[in-house]
Amino acid sequence: MTDLSLPPNSGEFERAVLGSLFLDPFMFGEIDKIIKTPSAFYEHKHGWIYAAIAKIAKRKENIDLLTVSMQLAKDNLLQECGGESYLADLVNAVPTALNITTYANEVAEKYISRKLFLMAQEMSRLAYENADVDAKRIKAKALMNTALEGAEKNARLSWHKTVDEALEGLYEGVWGDAPSEMFTTGISELDTVMDESLMLGKMIIVAAKPKRGKSTLMRSIALTNAKADKPVAIFSYEEREHNIVKTMLAREARSTVSTMALRRMVKAEGRDEEAAAIYSNLIQKANELKRLPIEVVYASGWTVEDAVMEMERLRDVNGTKLFVVDYAQRVRATNPKIDRRLQLAHVGQALANAAHDLNVSILLGSQVNDDGRTREAEDLENEMDVKILIEVDDTSVALGQAGKSIPVTLKVMLNRNGPSGDVAAAYNGAHRLFMAADTIKLPSVK
Repeated sequence: MTDLSLPPNSGEFERAVLGSLFLDPFMFGEIDKIIKTPSAFYEHKHGWIYAAIAKIAKRKENIDLLTVSMQLAKDNLLQECGGESYLADLVNAVPTALNITTYANEVAEKYISRKLFLMAQEMSRLAYENADVDAKRIKAKALMNTALEGAEKNARLSWHKTVDEALEGLYEGVWGDAPSEMFTTGISELDTVMDESLMLGKMIIVAAKPKRGKSTLMRSIALTNAKADKPVAIFSYEEREHNIVKTMLAREARSTVSTMALRRMVKAEGRDEEAAAIYSNLIQKANELKRLPIEVVYASGWTVEDAVMEMERLRDVNGTKLFVVDYAQRVRATNPKIDRRLQLAHVGQALANAAHDLNVSILLGSQVNDDGRTREAEDLENEMDVKILIEVDDTSVALGQAGKSIPVTLKVMLNRNGPSGDVAAAYNGAHRLFMAADTIKLPSVK
C-alpha cells in the first residue's frame, strides 16, 4: 500500500538509471534530456552521483567507476555517497542498460509528482493563513506555476553564470562540432539570417500566395534534413501521401513525374528510350528516398490536438524533431462555432506550445493575402518565432510552373531570434525545387 506520508519516490529506479549509465555512458545525453536536473533524484546521494556524471560528460571525458569516484572525492562527497563499494553495487543492480529510458522516465515522473505533493502541502497551509482571498489566490497560482514548470526552470542560474554559458554556447557553435539539433533550410544565406530560429523549440511560418512554392520550400527543408539523417514528418492537410512522394521525386530527379507527359512521349511521340531513361532515373531516386527517415501523414480532418499527439508519438518512437504542417487554413477547428480567426489563433498557439514543450521544430504553412498578411489569421503571427514570406513576381509564375527557374525573394520577417532581411533564391515549380540564387543562371523576366 502506498505510504501517503512520504513524497513520491523510487530508489529502485534511481539506482537503475545510475547503474545503466555506468554500463552505457553514451546514453547520458539522451537521459539528461529526460531527467534534466540532479534534483530529480529523491535520495541526495543519487543526485550527487548524477551531478558528478554530468560534470564528467560536460568535460567530454569517459564516464566510469574511476572517473566518477574521483569527481565525487574532489567534491568531498564520495564517502557521503557510500564510497566506491556503493558505486560498484549500482553497476551490479542492473543486468543491462537497454531499459534506461524507461528508468529515467520513472525518475522524472516521480520528481514531478513530488513537486505536486509539496505544492498540495503548501496549498493546505495557505488555506488557513490569515490573509485576504486575492492574496491567497496570487500565492496559490505562483505555487502551481512552480510545481508544474520544467525542472530546468527550477535551477535558476546566477546572472554571471548565464552570461558565461551564453558565451560558451557561442564558442561551441563556431569552433566546436556542428550542433546536432539545429536544422538547415538548404540555402546558406537563409540559414545565416534565421540563425537560432533553426534550433529546437521554434515554430516557423512559411507563407505565400497560392501556387508560389510554400509547400515546395517546406518539403525541400524536410528533405535536406532527412538526408542528414535527421528524422522528419510531414502532416499534409491537402495532398495524399503518393502525391507528396511524386513531388519529392520530381525534385530529386530534376525531371517530370507527370503520367500524361511520359505517356505522350511513348504513345504519341515515339520517344520510348527517353521516357525509359527518365523512369530508370526515377527508380534510382525512389530507392534513395526509401532510405531516408521521413514520415508522411495525411491529416485531412485532424484537429491541431490530433497533430500534437502524433508529434509526441513520433518524437518518442522515431526521434522525430522536425515537423511540417501544411497548412494552417486546412487544420480542422476544435470548436467550429467560434470565429475563424480565433480558430486559427488557437492553431498557432497550440503548435507554438508544442514546439516548446516537445522541444521540436515546426514549419507551419500559411496562405497570405495580397498585402502579405496571413489569410484569416492575423493573430497566427503572434505565436511564431519567424515568418518566411515567399515573394514571386506575378509575371514569372507561369515560367516557374513550366519548368523554368525563376527568381524569388525569401523575406525573413518578425524574427525573434535574429535579424530580418531579404534572401534571393531561385524556384523551379515543375521540379519542386528551391535553390540559392547564385547556383543557377536565372532567365531575365520582363
